[in-house]
Amino acid sequence: LERISLNLSGTRVGDEALDSVVAGLTDQHMLNAVVFRFAGTEIGDSGVASLGASLAFAHHLTSVELFFDATTIGDIGAVGVGNGLARAKRLTSVSLNFKDTQVGDAGAAALGLGLRKSAHLSKVALDFSGTKVGDAGVGALGVALGAAAHLNSISLDFTGTLVGDAGATVLGLGLEVADQLSFVSLTFNHGPQKAHLREKVLEVLAGFSGSPKHSPTALRAQVAEW
Repeated sequence: LERISLNLSGTRVGDEALDSVVAGLTDQHMLNAVVFRFAGTEIGDSGVASLGASLAFAHHLTSVELFFDATTIGDIGAVGVGNGLARAKRLTSVSLNFKDTQVGDAGAAALGLGLRKSAHLSKVALDFSGTKVGDAGVGALGVALGAAAHLNSISLDFTGTLVGDAGATVLGLGLEVADQLSFVSLTFNHGPQKAHLREKVLEVLAGFSGSPKHSPTALRAQVAEW
């Protein structure tokens, strides 16, 4: 088995059922892609942490898509996923959705550290909209992702979070050192703060223009679409 796709969104599935999924994953050593959708289910930190740990057993895993939106998971679950990603050494593409969960700064930072250890990572999409992530979390995430040597595409959504000027600035500075980066899509809060944060990140992204490896026009175009 090389690919698993499972959609349990909107069901009453909880941690006990998720443990069964985890048990099956530990035997799939040739697995290279997983897509799990648990939006609006009853799974919690315990189940999600176990799922994250199981990813380390799939030694050929290159692509991970996990959807936990509108669940009750928090930092403990996010830390578990981050730890699992750190041990999945062949990852090239990761998409994680934590929209409207209880994940905060500690969870975001742990996910960043986990992704940073993925030596072949090239594409990342993270949705933290409606979470408790603030400046500390987004800053730590930016610094960690900036250290991912092969990262060339990144999409981050922080709509409805606590991220402000400081976080947006550190995020930009962190990503600036990712010299393979060619695509950036960032979304912050709506309302009066939206335009201000947009200008803040544009100011930081201006640093990309000094490197021929980046495409500042493309990067700015993405930011302008917030």
